[in-house]
Amino acid sequence: MSNKQITLTIFNITGLRKQAIDSVISYTTSTDLLFLTETWLISPNKYYTSWTQYHTYGIRSTTENSRGRLGISLMVNPSCPYHVHFLPNTPSPYSLYSLSCIVANTLIHCVYLPPEKISDQFALEVLESLPLHHTETNNTIICGDFNARLGNITGDSIFNPRGRLLQPWISSNSLTLWNKEKAYGQPTFLRHAGSSIIDLYLSTQHINNTTITITDGKSHGSDHKMVHFNFEIDHSTTANAAQQLPQRRRLWKLNKLTDDDQRQQFKESFNFQIAPINRQLIEKLQKITQHTPNNYITTLIDDTTNKFYEVLYNAMDTTLGTTSGGHTVRTNFWTRELQRLADHREFCYQK
Repeated sequence: MSNKQITLTIFNITGLRKQAIDSVISYTTSTDLLFLTETWLISPNKYYTSWTQYHTYGIRSTTENSRGRLGISLMVNPSCPYHVHFLPNTPSPYSLYSLSCIVANTLIHCVYLPPEKISDQFALEVLESLPLHHTETNNTIICGDFNARLGNITGDSIFNPRGRLLQPWISSNSLTLWNKEKAYGQPTFLRHAGSSIIDLYLSTQHINNTTITITDGKSHGSDHKMVHFNFEIDHSTTANAAQQLPQRRRLWKLNKLTDDDQRQQFKESFNFQIAPINRQLIEKLQKITQHTPNNYITTLIDDTTNKFYEVLYNAMDTTLGTTSGGHTVRTNFWTRELQRLADHREFCYQK
């Protein structure tokens, strides 16, 4: 399989209204994966778009407010040549601040580390909690809004305290800082009071044929700029590292359902969690008219399906428990040619 270029874009949208997402996508039609930070998006909301989307949802600022704070979203272009494996966060004190996925042979973490709501030490702990290696990949990219200024390392005017904490983490993990390599001195955040370089791309391995392009985001109401990272997926290294395999099926201890008490516990857990989703769906269906846009209906169907599976999986996780299965997983049959065909199939499905 020949090497292909892929483009990632990170953009802090500072709570852009979900109805305005098309104004952002129209500027990123050549982007394969669009990472949005500080979305302020609250579950179960989604953007009205044909792009596939995954979310680390934000949290409400107040009980009366329908919008929140924090939030990270991944938007996948329908023309992306690779299948995207979304990796849901395990609940932890750090899970609100990152979104992870696998694309081809690359693990990607996108982070949003706010400047004031968390301490600089906590921000470092978030980064330290992210795995820098995965059995199915041979490279890891960490990107997003770090709110860390690294002075002359990136060509910024100053170091800030978070940047001084970040520098040893970068060095100890032998990470490549691509803003330094490809966009030295180019600000990613701009206000009348000054500029800074806080939206960063790092990786665990050197990557061939990389470029960083920084474009203005003012027309979308953000002080941040869009930062585009174009790089080459090197398939020749896959055979020398762990081959990219399909995401393993999740398995549960379904035999517990033969027990009346366990089955009742599962039913109660599922019914309790699905009830508010069912009410929301009924309310939205009642508002649909013949003038309702098709993309709204498509998004509603996708959202309902995703929420159903989230509830089902969570109910099984908490009442039945997971299992690795009773048989050894056979992976030696999987070849690079099979992976090429699988990628092509996924690409065709998305057309």
